[in-house]
Amino acid sequence: MTFYLQQGYGMMKLNEEFADKPDDIAFILSPRSLQRQSPIVKIAQHGSKLQRKDKKILFDPQFYEPKTNMDKILKFPYFDGLNYSTLEFDKQTAQIFGENVIKYQHEHLSVDEYIIPGMYTNSITEEWFDAHENMMNGGMAYPEKKVTYQTLAIGPDVVKNEKQFSELINRCVQYPVDGYYIVLKSPDSYLIKNESYLYSLLDALISLNIAGKKVIMGYSNQQSLIFGGVGVSGIATGNYRNVRSFDPSIFFESDEDEFKRKGTWYFDGNTLGEYNQQQLSLAFKRNLKDFFGPVTEYSRSLLESPDPVNIPWTEKLAFNHYLHVMNEKWKILKSSHPSQRIDSVISMLESSKSINEELVEKRFRLGNKGFDIEIFESTISALDAIKHDRQDDIEDLKDL
Repeated sequence: MTFYLQQGYGMMKLNEEFADKPDDIAFILSPRSLQRQSPIVKIAQHGSKLQRKDKKILFDPQFYEPKTNMDKILKFPYFDGLNYSTLEFDKQTAQIFGENVIKYQHEHLSVDEYIIPGMYTNSITEEWFDAHENMMNGGMAYPEKKVTYQTLAIGPDVVKNEKQFSELINRCVQYPVDGYYIVLKSPDSYLIKNESYLYSLLDALISLNIAGKKVIMGYSNQQSLIFGGVGVSGIATGNYRNVRSFDPSIFFESDEDEFKRKGTWYFDGNTLGEYNQQQLSLAFKRNLKDFFGPVTEYSRSLLESPDPVNIPWTEKLAFNHYLHVMNEKWKILKSSHPSQRIDSVISMLESSKSINEELVEKRFRLGNKGFDIEIFESTISALDAIKHDRQDDIEDLKDL
């Protein structure tokens, strides 16, 4: 199980700092993370720095919206000559495109593993299957072989549609790729409350592991830790929320600076929620300080202060703290046998739920970025149900 940093805007220095850690940390580079005027060679230069620190790099082609107008994505050479439309993206074009994307990853980035592109959909059609299978066949035809993932970028209606989702997973089990890079648009605004949706995801991920397919869950957040209990190979998460929750709309031109103007939040590993300094300040005044933690090298000044509102809590500290805590939790899950990780996940959630319940009893408001009790209930319920229903398969889960 590997912990991946999903490269978001302004993450290059942060990536390099995490590359110095001895942990099993890898990196997924992306076109959208470039500054507007930066040449694409900067991605290759950054990847080389990470590899010199003995870290693995992958590259997300971000073909989620083929009709994108985002120059940062379109200026990559595999788009040359591609005038995308559903009518013109025929078998040969799709295969050539898939192979060219892999060729770029090998020749220009020297990636350690390949990611074949995939288009986002919220309703699977035969045309969508055809395009993905053709891109996959093109990518797999590239002569330099490495571990290869096919991108699956799907919306909530696909997962909720039992027939569509079952057909997708049945085909994925049989495809010749080594695994899947899965990005999911949440049925909710951020954290997921839909128990049936979560159950379907967990069920599918178990099936992929049993079939010997590696899975990286991209654009992950704290709730995504649950996927460590059902055999995924890794989760990828990053700095801003737009790389912790997948939204296909961000792959069109927009104002990058909007992410810089948002407030800086503290992610709490004990409660799995995010809070601003004013929330913490009030909690500390009410003698609730001991509920929050753990203290890290990045959050020490904040959590050990008598009044957090007076501490300069920067984005850099907040991002480093969040990624550090997420990596530590992932390492705890990794330390268990694959068949026992679901129990570790449930235990972790139940512990955090208990803390949240006590805080709520003391009239601490979790806020709109808290991990509320309803989310805990839905998540634990889905895990308990899948543990019961697929116990035999869970016992056979493998590290892939």
